[in-house]
Amino acid sequence: MKMSIDRRKFYADGAGRLLILCLACVVIQFQCVSCASSVPDRLPSESIVSLWAQNLSASISREFDEYSHYNDLLQTYKDSGFATETIDGNALLKVVAGKWEEMLELKMTAVENIVNKIEAAAENYKYNPNVRLEDVKFVNSKNFTKDNITVVYNPLFLSDVNMNFSSIQIPTDIYEGDPEILNSILSSDPVDSVFRENAKTDPQLIWQYFGSAKGFYRSYPAQQWVSSEGFDEYDVRRRGWYIQATSSPKNVMILIDTSGSTYGMTLEIMKVSVSKALDTLGNDDYVMVAQFNNTNHTVGCFNTFVQANLRNKQLLKDRVQELHSSGQVDFENVLRFAFSQFEDFMKTERMHERGQNQGANCIRTIMIFTDGGTQMARSLLEEKNRPHWVRIFVYNVGTDSMVPSDGVQSMACENKGFYSNIRSFGAVRLTTLDYVPVLSRPMVLSKEKNFQWSDIYLDALGLGMMTTLTRPVYNTTKNGSEVNEQLLGVVGTDITTKNMAETVPQRKPHYDPLFQQDIGPEGYAFGINTNGYILLHPRLKAEQIEQLSKSLGYLSDPPNVDFLEVEFEDPKKVQLRKDMINGLTGDETFQTSVMSNDERYIEVLEMTYSYRNINGTTFSVALAQPFFDIIQYAPKLTKEEENSANSALSPEHQDDLVLIAPWLFCESLDKGTVPTSTEVFQSVRKGNTVNDKCNQEAINKLWGDAIASRSWFGKFNVTNPFPNFTPLGYKAVFMATQGGLSRFIPASYFTEEDERIRQDSWEQDYYRRPLYKPGILIFSVPYNDGKGANKEVPEDITVSKAIYVNRNLAPAVVGAILDAKVFDDFWMARTTAAENGFTGEFCYNTTDRSHCYLLDDGGFIIATSLLEKKSDVGRFFGVVDGIVMESMVAKGAYDKRESFDFQAACPYMAETISAGRISAFVPAFADIMKFNWWIISSVWTLVTHTIVDFLVFGLHEPHIASAQMTPANNVSCIKLQKQFSFGPTANGSTGVETCLIDKTECDRRWFVSRIPGTNLLIVAVNAICDGPDCTKILKQEPEIPTPESTNPCRDARTPRYRKRPPEKCYDFHAEESDRCTSGVARILPGTLSKISACLLVAAIRILSQM
Repeated sequence: MKMSIDRRKFYADGAGRLLILCLACVVIQFQCVSCASSVPDRLPSESIVSLWAQNLSASISREFDEYSHYNDLLQTYKDSGFATETIDGNALLKVVAGKWEEMLELKMTAVENIVNKIEAAAENYKYNPNVRLEDVKFVNSKNFTKDNITVVYNPLFLSDVNMNFSSIQIPTDIYEGDPEILNSILSSDPVDSVFRENAKTDPQLIWQYFGSAKGFYRSYPAQQWVSSEGFDEYDVRRRGWYIQATSSPKNVMILIDTSGSTYGMTLEIMKVSVSKALDTLGNDDYVMVAQFNNTNHTVGCFNTFVQANLRNKQLLKDRVQELHSSGQVDFENVLRFAFSQFEDFMKTERMHERGQNQGANCIRTIMIFTDGGTQMARSLLEEKNRPHWVRIFVYNVGTDSMVPSDGVQSMACENKGFYSNIRSFGAVRLTTLDYVPVLSRPMVLSKEKNFQWSDIYLDALGLGMMTTLTRPVYNTTKNGSEVNEQLLGVVGTDITTKNMAETVPQRKPHYDPLFQQDIGPEGYAFGINTNGYILLHPRLKAEQIEQLSKSLGYLSDPPNVDFLEVEFEDPKKVQLRKDMINGLTGDETFQTSVMSNDERYIEVLEMTYSYRNINGTTFSVALAQPFFDIIQYAPKLTKEEENSANSALSPEHQDDLVLIAPWLFCESLDKGTVPTSTEVFQSVRKGNTVNDKCNQEAINKLWGDAIASRSWFGKFNVTNPFPNFTPLGYKAVFMATQGGLSRFIPASYFTEEDERIRQDSWEQDYYRRPLYKPGILIFSVPYNDGKGANKEVPEDITVSKAIYVNRNLAPAVVGAILDAKVFDDFWMARTTAAENGFTGEFCYNTTDRSHCYLLDDGGFIIATSLLEKKSDVGRFFGVVDGIVMESMVAKGAYDKRESFDFQAACPYMAETISAGRISAFVPAFADIMKFNWWIISSVWTLVTHTIVDFLVFGLHEPHIASAQMTPANNVSCIKLQKQFSFGPTANGSTGVETCLIDKTECDRRWFVSRIPGTNLLIVAVNAICDGPDCTKILKQEPEIPTPESTNPCRDARTPRYRKRPPEKCYDFHAEESDRCTSGVARILPGTLSKISACLLVAAIRILSQM
């Protein structure tokens, strides 16, 4: 009793109350920690979630069929009696081949006419050594104002041009008053008449041009040249199409002298020189780079010759920039190494097809970049290179070298090569081209010429991505009995990728009678060359590549994209690529994966590929047809049926919104602008007339859709189609057809902007995506990137389903636009549970401790039960809840497919200063005494380089940054892209992920089940554990991959199949001359040495007074 009284007193006491309060807080805190560390498992079981999915499937399908009248339209098409046709890819490709060959013949004739005219004019021209600039009249493309040239806009060239003249472009670093340049311009002047005649014969002929071996560029029609900052680097002789036309393919071994004597400016010039030399190599060439001093080391990770494509060259350039000087030079050792590499690689070349046709298997050259040397390695070269099978080119680099160059010059001259001096940065671009005319000698002496097609590149004059047809021009003049081995230049004309696309079957109907059949909404054409690189393909990001090329400048090559880099690679595709490279004709049908246009979804389906070679080119073209595009309706209508369809589509009889795709059903619609539905209707209603040519088959398909949709339309009260509440929240319904007809009810729901966007049915995701999934309702919401305007909560959900009359015939799609809020009530009300101590509608009653999602087949959020998560609708689930998404992938609810985008552009990021170890050098007394001499030497080196640049190239040449190729804002790069699709356990699976919060475990449990008949997955998941170790972001957007995942060295060990150019190899000729040096090297040293000596003496006197 005493205890009770005392206890009561204690409780009544203030201190007691305080103690009780503290204990209560401890208990509450403990309970809160328990809540945080282990969320109670309130989730329903896997079987319950599966039951939800079944119930939702039945309800959604029933409601969709009832309110969209899907089955009514399906039955109408089945009962229509419309005839069908099979789209024969091979037959269409035969038409393509004919068009290509016809176009090619015109271009070849034009080029041959130009070549003949220039050669004849040169043969009749008398060289004038005293000619002056003011005596020569030509249209300078960089100074139209001075020449008073008028220009007029021409839609064929997308620019202002003058069709009466050609214009001349001369790079800044070439003196336009040089007699060699002026005489070459005068001798080629008569070609303008041929340019004009060619343009009359072929109205679609675009740029015609002559790239002179002297360095100027004559193009027709005349156009104002645009160059940045007044410094024009465009040298036609450095363009890929020019170099490709001047010689046969080559294997090139580049050797870089990194001995101690190259330290400083000399090595820096070498690095730029090697980079510029690499730029002159093309995709038919192979290259290997090594550095040498006392020992030899390959540069980069390539231990053999690799294809000189953009990626390999860029990697080599990057590694070259890391070179340092040390040691002594040993030419004999490095030449022995080079010849052993050639001999080893020849074994691969001789394997031909078994070796994937690697190697040029023609010209073999060694390029040596050195500061000089007396070693001739004559005995080694007589052993290894007699008779000559390898040419040696030597570039003597630097002005400050005291190293004699007799030995290295003899190497070049005695081995069918050339010896050049690179005195400064300004000399790099021109001098690295010295090897080109030497390699062209055998071809010129043979008197044989070939037409060649280049890889695609960006037009310097503004017409976008294109390929060039070229042919070399020879100097046919005779000087007594001496054989002329001079190349005058290269003639070319262009075909844009747009031109090429216009010659293949249109994806959409077209009035051209050769293309009365179209290849359907998801069929496509593509073309590749003998290297496997694509010329056209729907996933060739021409605009992105063009923008990247513009950012980098037209002097840079666009990334070469292989067929297997835009298609998912599998053994069937590899064989298809090989067959096309080999110029075969045929077709193949197989299951394959395809990516959606927005690159967010992946589908697996049956595709048919038809392919054939284009005679006279190195190109093959193919058609890809999904199973649902091969069979199409081809109605044969009576006059009465045509009148009925005409009436149904007439604007004055419409109560719904009727849109007709802006396709070129008739020639009258081909005005260069997008026709409205009314304009299309007016043309197709008239059909073929004397003044208009139409595609009647396409019009009949449109009329057939109008007839089929008539009874569907009659099922609705068009002014109030949903008078009562609809469980799914219908706002509008629609149909879209393969024939180009779309109908929307009610019309009042759609704005003029909606009409513009939705006019072309084939461009709509709600039409295209259901075609890949027969019998499946496709739900979609606008993509949400989590930032900007897209972060707004979408008010609508679109759902659509394809009309499949049989397995291969899908004439239309039916769909609806749903109110997102009503739809949320609909699906959450059907998630009832009666277990785990909980009864009721689970997803309706979720809290921050557990909630529900509807995800689509790509992992994007369609709906969520939490109000605060509504702004995440449209986002990829992995960026919202990466831990659960990653777990679902691991458990097989989703499959993840990774691929690389080789056409990406990335912002240029300057490299940071190396974090390498700082040298612990402490200067000795002798070093201090030498300091003044070091300053003198440095000043002398800098001054002599600057003087050479000024003497040879004038005031413009301080653009050293240009010579060093300072990057633009964007650079070509590779990105990793990911697509997700339902996995094998999507129909029902569960998982749990455990993470730590303050060293306490927190479980994330989830259940999923696919909703049959839809592209939806219902997800029930515990709340996110709040802690840094419990969050993760799994991105779907493309991102920079890890270095290990994109390994060009690994790829080089397993190169893809290619085919060497078909032309004859021109590697040597018995009558070629032994001229192996240029006049430039003999002009500069005397003047330069005198000026340098004066400057050196002045510097010594100044410093002696310090």
